[in-house]
Amino acid sequence: MKLPIFKQLLSKIKKTDDTIDILYKYIDITNVTEEYNSIITLLLEHYYGEEANEWIGWYLYEKAGRKDIKAWDKDKKEICRNEKELWELCEQARVVKLDYEPKTPMTNKRRAELMEEMKKIFVD
Repeated sequence: MKLPIFKQLLSKIKKTDDTIDILYKYIDITNVTEEYNSIITLLLEHYYGEEANEWIGWYLYEKAGRKDIKAWDKDKKEICRNEKELWELCEQARVVKLDYEPKTPMTNKRRAELMEEMKKIFVD
């Protein structure tokens, strides 16, 4: 993902969360927003991996622009100080994560083959 798109994504997530926080004072809409949060999590985890998605959550909700909240790498070097460094960390995680291949839908032919195999196991 290009850095400008990543920054735009972070901005839109934050803006939406701020709006939800305001609305929540008047009405509980978590039953609506929870599904959207699940979609965002699924997409980010698929693209970057679970660890990178956790860094994004940390940056948005714990660090949240605060200069007193910091993170360090294994060499005690401060990391994730800004959106660019977060993006770099996420891009590196994406490069090293195991490739995720979405499952292809099962064909009717394969479904029938599996049923025959199960019959042999349970019936014979």
